[in-house]
Amino acid sequence: EGVNLITNPYDSFSFGGRDHKLFIIGGKQIYDLYMPFATEIIKTVVMLYIDGDIEAPAIKDPERWGVKAHQQLTSSNGIQFSTTSLIRKPIF
Repeated sequence: EGVNLITNPYDSFSFGGRDHKLFIIGGKQIYDLYMPFATEIIKTVVMLYIDGDIEAPAIKDPERWGVKAHQQLTSSNGIQFSTTSLIRKPIF
């Protein structure tokens, strides 16, 4: 209950109205589908080596994004990580 299955990006825009925030958590294919619609990116970098494919795709147009906030943090078990909030700059 309270969960909606979305099968394509266009269906997700019908939920929640204009002020709706949609959080995308997925692999490269999911990120690639939604990136053209993104207005904000919350990027987390964990300072820990894990074997496998764990990286989000690079931002293809980094000049179109500005940093809103950045934090360097340490988890309760000592793992360091950072979070950066990026906002898409207006075209005009």
